[in-house]
Amino acid sequence: MDLIRKQLKWRCRRGMRELDAVFGGYLERAYDALPAEQQRLFARLLDESDPTLYAWVTGRTSPDDAALAAQLRQVLDDYHAHLLSERAGSVS
Repeated sequence: MDLIRKQLKWRCRRGMRELDAVFGGYLERAYDALPAEQQRLFARLLDESDPTLYAWVTGRTSPDDAALAAQLRQVLDDYHAHLLSERAGSVS
């Protein structure tokens, strides 16, 4: 499992700060608690090109595959929740 996680960490480095934050953060915060099928879906998301992922993350397009779309929604929900908690922490 450690080798797979290291490979995924490398694959989360997309060369776009926004994508790095979304996917790398999700790997760190949520990946280990996912069921195996969702872990596979996350890896499938990372198979996509940077322009495709960016279009999906920004909401310009979405995956045709319903399972990938659901996994992407989970990734984005995690990212937005993380941003909100960071902002709440900096306000206190």
